[in-house]
Amino acid sequence: MLLEKGDLGEVAMAVLPDDRDILDPLTFRDVFLAFMGIANTSGLKAQARKEEIVKGILERATAREAKYIIRWLTGNLKTGVGEKTMLSSLARALAYDEKITGGGDLISESMAEEKCSRIEEVISEIFNIYPNHEGIIRMVLSCKTESDILGLKDRYPAQVGVPIKPMLSKSIKGISEIMERFKNVRFTSEYKYDGMRG
Repeated sequence: MLLEKGDLGEVAMAVLPDDRDILDPLTFRDVFLAFMGIANTSGLKAQARKEEIVKGILERATAREAKYIIRWLTGNLKTGVGEKTMLSSLARALAYDEKITGGGDLISESMAEEKCSRIEEVISEIFNIYPNHEGIIRMVLSCKTESDILGLKDRYPAQVGVPIKPMLSKSIKGISEIMERFKNVRFTSEYKYDGMRG
């Protein structure tokens, strides 16, 4: 079948029936923790333990989810998505996470889209200061409510050793705003010329 389809993700999707009963559906959180478990597994019989983790998430995946889980694991998503799409997808997954929404309250489609937009704006702003996918995902997964996520932008962790994305940090309106934001904090500044710094 692999020779015919040429893609392990497509094989997974073809093998798993669409209508099978899944008692414990996957969440974004489950997949992230499984991938981290795979990344952190080492030592004696590590390969077998990694295979068990993969088997565990595939048993709970729909056919379409299995397709992208396999593609992700093989490093071949074949979607052509960019950074913005990834951040938007993360926001959408969080907006519909029952642990964040409080257990499936019914809301209109427009309200759901507004919620996704709010969360995406916060995640994008944090990513510009702290472009670390794992760190951001860990941050947002520790949140219990949407307001916890929205509050992250007031305390995003700019860190030594994690470079801020050039030209995309936070815009300000003048020196007075800098002085207000860094009140009672020692900081260094430099002149900014046209174009990006090297």
